[in-house]
Amino acid sequence: MAGQAPDLLVNATSVGMHDGRSPVALQAVGVREALIDIVYAPPVTPLLEQAQALGLPHTNGLGMVLYQGVAAFRFFTGVEPPVEAMRAALEDVLAKREQ
Repeated sequence: MAGQAPDLLVNATSVGMHDGRSPVALQAVGVREALIDIVYAPPVTPLLEQAQALGLPHTNGLGMVLYQGVAAFRFFTGVEPPVEAMRAALEDVLAKREQ
């Protein structure tokens, strides 16, 4: 069905991480259900701002990068990772980068 608006849009580029740009104009695309932006720093990208303005459910890439670390920790140590401590450390590092 060419031309039909997508249910979900996933931004899998780094656009918005360093340049303050958005890879797409959401209103023109007409996403119907949700947006995921894998960018995690800054926590709110121009693309996520567009989703917020349109009332579209959205999330950034913080959870993805966190759980990549969780999986790596478990794989390399054989120990169940301290997920909440890892989340707090990640959020702390990213907050300091924003200053």
